[in-house]
Amino acid sequence: MTEPDFTSIYALTSAQKESFDRDGFLLLDDVLTPSQITDLQTWTAEVKGWPNRKGEHMPYEEIRADGSTGLCRTESTYCVSFGLM
Repeated sequence: MTEPDFTSIYALTSAQKESFDRDGFLLLDDVLTPSQITDLQTWTAEVKGWPNRKGEHMPYEEIRADGSTGLCRTESTYCVSFGLM
């Protein structure tokens, strides 16, 4: 897996700051390399497939407007992705 580069600072423009203040989120283009995107998609698919085992991790599903459910987040008692502990 390609390690993300957290050593460089990504400077926001005034327009990006205003967009965040207005919308509550910000879309950043070209922050990850194509390889990092592939790694993240692979890892996300792996996490989505984890079984629900008490004490290991907790998947949370949300109910959509059409009544179907979908995974919205998975919490873990430990984090080993990207070397985080």
